[in-house]
Amino acid sequence: MSSASSARSGLRGRTVVVPLIPCPRCQATVRYYVSNTEDHEGWVFYRCPNHSATGCDFWFWEMEYVAYLVDAHFLVGNQAVDAVGATEERREELIRASYERRRIATQVATSRAALARPGSLQQNMSKHQESALIGLGAEILVLLKLLLGSVMLLCALCVLLLMKK
Repeated sequence: MSSASSARSGLRGRTVVVPLIPCPRCQATVRYYVSNTEDHEGWVFYRCPNHSATGCDFWFWEMEYVAYLVDAHFLVGNQAVDAVGATEERREELIRASYERRRIATQVATSRAALARPGSLQQNMSKHQESALIGLGAEILVLLKLLLGSVMLLCALCVLLLMKK
């Protein structure tokens, strides 16, 4: 079965169509949304547009929605295989990204805790001062790269001059 409405996602460069079906409880067309919560940032979920207005409780994360579509025969054959594969890949990517964000946040928290210890020179650094120092570090890095490039150019010129003699 196919629906006039659909959501598209990617699977190894291919487009995978996930139909937006009528809600089985109130017949409104299901919509897809992207979560912006800290725990599920970027995760796609599907729910009835009447979810909060009338209390319709049709709501699924993307992977569970695709499983529902397969069970209800909205997705069959290759469409079902592609949709399941695409949602599993996306879920794995999102979980990896979430772990990476948590790892970085833990490192930042550990660094800040070390700086906040009594006797630390940067104990009372404000966010503004911190961002100014980070910006200064970036500018110093650019200047060091320019200096390295200039030294390399001078070395190349010296080699050319020595080869001419």
